[in-house]
Amino acid sequence: MVPAALLAMVSLCLGGCSANDIQASADALHQEHELVSIGTEVTQPNQELSLGFPLNGGQYSLAMQCSGEERSSTIEWNTSDSTDHGEINVPCSSDGNVVHQEITLGSYSQSLNFVAAELQGQRLQVSVADS
Repeated sequence: MVPAALLAMVSLCLGGCSANDIQASADALHQEHELVSIGTEVTQPNQELSLGFPLNGGQYSLAMQCSGEERSSTIEWNTSDSTDHGEINVPCSSDGNVVHQEITLGSYSQSLNFVAAELQGQRLQVSVADS
């Protein structure tokens, strides 16, 4: 389900906004409902990041931003008990591309865990927001 504010921005932009305007609006909307975030410089080949923030079952929005050299990576995520999991393809760039993905958790989780594969030297920001 797409938030009404984003739909309004998209419909307003059909008359002449750039894709960057729509992305900026989506990022602002995500930040407004942000629950927790983490940012780090990736130093290991398969570095693990953990957001130790309790989440009830339901829908959440993930935003991932990777800054650095031009490359792409698939980041795996899972809940503290590994019942819910998935993958997100995250492209890195010097201007820090942001990727959004909706996830659904089936039950309570003490944390969300991420494995950043082959992103040594890149800056990675992960954010979780209410959908």
